[in-house]
Amino acid sequence: SNIDIICNDRTYNISDIKRSTISGDKQIYNIHFADRKAYLATGFGIVVLDLVRHEIAETYYLGENGSYEPVYDIAITDTLLLAATEQGLRLAPRGSNRLHIATTWVLDTLSALAYKPVRFLQSDGNNYLAAYYDTDAQMARLACCINGVTGPFSTPGQILSLQKSCSRYILTLDAGVYLFNL
Repeated sequence: SNIDIICNDRTYNISDIKRSTISGDKQIYNIHFADRKAYLATGFGIVVLDLVRHEIAETYYLGENGSYEPVYDIAITDTLLLAATEQGLRLAPRGSNRLHIATTWVLDTLSALAYKPVRFLQSDGNNYLAAYYDTDAQMARLACCINGVTGPFSTPGQILSLQKSCSRYILTLDAGVYLFNL
């Protein structure tokens, strides 16, 4: 939870999360970079770092009534911010000035990701991929949302990562690696 930004041979330490009085999980699960900001998926919500000013710009608590809710990954499409949570995928309008209000982050209740413990996200334009592990079936589940339509993919194995490289998506499992194009 202690962050160092290295820029032009200088190191800027941001220890706000580490020093905060937040009780519980302060772990940083993932980072997404966009618009000169770093979006940190943390054990209590989302922290936005301003990479130019080297400071925390905003914090979003996505749980009920603004309570702490772990966010495991973040993706940004042309129109949405997406947060991977234990409850499922939470969505908010990109560019909204109300992201600090928990009710702005709507829980997806209609797609193949509804109420699934989403852990990994990647996006491109308005399309995105989301992955979670189905403990009952012991299967990796991947949902692709292309032009607003969500389709499922399943394969045996525990998910280790979901990354984007050039125009391909790489799903790494303990049982193998899959490449996807959107």
